[in-house]
Amino acid sequence: MDLSDRLFFLTRNLAEFRLLLAPYGVYLSVTKTTEQIMIDLDRPKTTPKMQDIADDAREALQAPYMRVSADDNICSSVFIRGSFDTEWSNGIFQNSRYFSFLIFAENGKRYYGPGEKVTIELSASSYKVGKFRKYTGPPEKCIAKIAKWITENSV
Repeated sequence: MDLSDRLFFLTRNLAEFRLLLAPYGVYLSVTKTTEQIMIDLDRPKTTPKMQDIADDAREALQAPYMRVSADDNICSSVFIRGSFDTEWSNGIFQNSRYFSFLIFAENGKRYYGPGEKVTIELSASSYKVGKFRKYTGPPEKCIAKIAKWITENSV
């Protein structure tokens, strides 16, 4: 096999190699041979499914400080963290009225597929903000519930 096939053989730890390539958006298709691992870099890229939910959340949610990130590599999830304060005591995020939401596939599934339900939960928050009940439903309704909670607690 030559380089024109764009197949490379890797004899070191595969997990280490995946961690190195994950930030660059390289998706790997792996086939194990006798003593080497073959990686095909020509595998077609699929659109990250949770990224669509994260983009919708960025548009719909408003807070003085907010950060939204999505991950489809190890387990499909969207992480939303924010604060109702613009200044934090001692410059520490957890000293503000902060919140952290987690959106993930329902029933403990590893990956999210389009049209499936998702679960949202308030994974961490300041004692100065209200509680949020865990909810499973369509992504649009979940984002609307988060937006309503942010509006109620922003005062």
